[in-house]
Amino acid sequence: MPDDVVDKIEHDHREVEQLFQRFRSSGSRAVALKVCDELEIHTIAEEERVYPVLSDEAGEGDQVAEAEDEHEEARQLIDRIREAKDETALRALMTELETAVRHHVHEEETDVLPKARGELSSEELQELGEEFEEAKEELQ
Repeated sequence: MPDDVVDKIEHDHREVEQLFQRFRSSGSRAVALKVCDELEIHTIAEEERVYPVLSDEAGEGDQVAEAEDEHEEARQLIDRIREAKDETALRALMTELETAVRHHVHEEETDVLPKARGELSSEELQELGEEFEEAKEELQ
């Protein structure tokens, strides 16, 4: 298992990318709901444990605010996905969600997370990773 918060977040990103791939192949409602569940857990854990530290200690307030806006957009799509009644609507909403998540992941991995690595010590990053995992476990 990855050690620090950056590794853990990036690991989650890869897992969700694989789930999106499974959905594209299968169109399975169960896989779509698994994507939604994983994203909800990930975003809540980030917002509760990671983003406050990145905002306060790593000076990333603006990036965190933008990331939280993107999380809200994802939550709205997730709500619509959970309510989707037919396969066509489900596929369209999942495509929209995947596009939004891909954009968010790109920004996080090219801007926010590298800055966190530069501003926080390896010990802080590891502790934050443990906090992130604890929050996720509490949500499952």
